[in-house]
Amino acid sequence: MKLRTYPDPILRRRARPLKQIGQDERKKLHEMLEKMYENEGIGLAGPQIGWSVRVITVDPDGKGQRKRIFINPQILESSGIADAEEGCLSLPGIRSNVQRSDKVVVSAYTMEGEALKLELEGLMARVWQHEIDHLNGILFVDKITTAEKLHVREKMRSLSDSG
Repeated sequence: MKLRTYPDPILRRRARPLKQIGQDERKKLHEMLEKMYENEGIGLAGPQIGWSVRVITVDPDGKGQRKRIFINPQILESSGIADAEEGCLSLPGIRSNVQRSDKVVVSAYTMEGEALKLELEGLMARVWQHEIDHLNGILFVDKITTAEKLHVREKMRSLSDSG
């Protein structure tokens, strides 16, 4: 399992729903968590490891205390506006200010098939939006201002040239 970085085409594809969770899928989901921690992330989406399915791992502390795996996550409602700097494991060395909703209501399934509905705000809302964007082929740099895009253009070009 390899972390995919820009400009890998899988990062621009819409991921398909995960319809069943067998032994192979469970193994991949746990490997996703390991890859997230190995790269010091707080979230990771299936496409980022070359698996184009709608799954995300989240741990806002990055320490393993609140780690979770979510299947087929979606945003049901969003409100408020918050600006904050973001980075991405698939865009190493690039950080930029991103405007997102401050509060979201989300739904997903656990690996055991339990349906969840969560109300999130702040960092957790941001992480979920960022990871669900990955499932839709959207990168955080797609959401930044034109001025910010000019600022990160050379770093993006460098990633393209090395990829």
